Amino acid sequence: MKTWQVIAAASAVYLGGCAGFAAYVPDGNTNTGGTPLQCAALSLSGPSNMSVPQGGQNTETFTIVNGQVSALQGRTGGSGANVSFSVSGLPSGVTASFNPATANVPVDSLRNVDITFDASTLSAGSSYTITITATEQGCTPVSLSVPFNIFVD
Repeated sequence: MKTWQVIAAASAVYLGGCAGFAAYVPDGNTNTGGTPLQCAALSLSGPSNMSVPQGGQNTETFTIVNGQVSALQGRTGGSGANVSFSVSGLPSGVTASFNPATANVPVDSLRNVDITFDASTLSAGSSYTITITATEQGCTPVSLSVPFNIFVD
C-alpha cells in the first residue's frame, strides 16, 4: 500500500520551497523516519562585489547556510543538504571553478566555498553582474547576484 503525505503550504515556504507539496513515502522508510525528505532552507552570502585582474586569477569566498530546523526537516542524524554550485553571467574569456565543487551542508550550519576566476585570456576590463547558484537536487535553487569587475592590474 502506498502512503502519501501532504506537506502544509506554510511549512513548505519555511522549509525553503520544495519542488512540490506532496511526496510519496514508502512504507518502512528508514532514511527519514517515515516522513518525506524536505528541501533544505539554503541561503548564500558573500562579498558585495567580486573581481579579477585583467589577464590574471582571483579567488573569492562565499558562504552557504543550511538554516533548516532539524526537527521539522525530516532528516536524520548528521545528514545535510548535498549542494552543487554554478555561476552565470561571466563574460567570454573568463572561467570560474568552485572549491569544493559540491558540498554537504549539515543541518543548522554553514560552509565556506571558494570560487576562483580566471581571466588569463581576457584583454579588456569591464563590469558585469554575475549570479552564483546553489542547487540541492529536486529543490528550488538559491542565488546570489553580485557586481563582477575585471580590472587592469
